[in-house]
Order: sequence, then structure tokens, then C-alpha cells
Amino acid sequence: MAGLLLPPAAVALSVPAAVLPAWYADRTRQCCRPDGLPQYVERVRRGLSDR
Repeated sequence: MAGLLLPPAAVALSVPAAVLPAWYADRTRQCCRPDGLPQYVERVRRGLSDR
């Protein structure tokens, strides 16, 4: 019984475990890419002042 249930469960869990980190990394790379040093410095200042 376990031989029939565990492989599909493993696939069902491993697909999101592989896709979600890749999606998140791509998403954060796109929104946080500074256009140059001044924009980067400004974003860092805003991020530090929010704490």
C-alpha cells in the first residue's frame, strides 16, 4: 500500500519545492534590480529607515 501512495506524494511535494524557489528568485530579481548606484543607495536607505 505504501509503495502505491508514497511515490505520487513525493512527486506532488517535490514539484512545488523545486518551482517555488525558482519563481521567488526570479520575482525578487526583477523588482529589486537598481538602475545604477544612486538608485541602489536610495533603496538601501529606504530599507534601513523602515526598521
